[in-house]
Amino acid sequence: YRRREGRIEGVDVDYSEVVGGEVTPLLPYQRVDIDYDELGRVMEIRKVWLNGAACAQETASVAKVVYKRPQTPVGYATLCRLVEERLLEAIPRAVARAEVAKTAYCLVLAYDASCADAALPPLLGVGLVEERDEHLASREEPLTELLWNPAEFGLYDDEALALDDDTAAGRDLESACEALAVEMTRRGRASELPRLLCRVAWELAGRDWGALMPVSDDFVVYATDLELADLGRNMRASLFPERLRELRRRGWLPLEPRR
Repeated sequence: YRRREGRIEGVDVDYSEVVGGEVTPLLPYQRVDIDYDELGRVMEIRKVWLNGAACAQETASVAKVVYKRPQTPVGYATLCRLVEERLLEAIPRAVARAEVAKTAYCLVLAYDASCADAALPPLLGVGLVEERDEHLASREEPLTELLWNPAEFGLYDDEALALDDDTAAGRDLESACEALAVEMTRRGRASELPRLLCRVAWELAGRDWGALMPVSDDFVVYATDLELADLGRNMRASLFPERLRELRRRGWLPLEPRR
């Protein structure tokens, strides 16, 4: 198998046979080449039958395309689904890689609302219970901003939490995010980004986070912009209704419950 940047880009097959009771030397017999697009999808697979000892010279080979992805443009809705799917895979993987040892009360998907290009992929932050306890004890105001502002977290925008890490999966996510950002800007739909990230947060909320790091019994996953301007609206969209009501009852989130 030939690999490059974490992907299988081809397979080389050698062949020998038994002639007169003797095994002939291995000779290159067939080569499989695989091409990918910018989103990491397989675009074409070719089989190349090699001609005996002359296999090293591609002029002596015969190639056949055995798979070719239809050349249809990737639609906007498809790009949104693709980014959501890859975020749902990448975020738990990043949290596991970070090896958080202390109890967490939240996971945030933070984004720069100024432009789509700077917003994807989001930055991850993990709020620790010990940090929350310090804020609650200090009685500083406004409490909401202290508890939910990722800039207050010790574990925020950390290299271990990076979603666009230098792996095949990280590069695939980055490519998909770049393609979606371009489409959002071109179509004037950058305002839809918060809803996309809130859908991801809502889906992630149902995962077993206790298998990846210690979590409190009121652990939440949410999305917010860096200025916290979208925090209230996003909390209503990201959190389960009963959890939202409980946070508001405690005075940690002065929002109306989701109806």
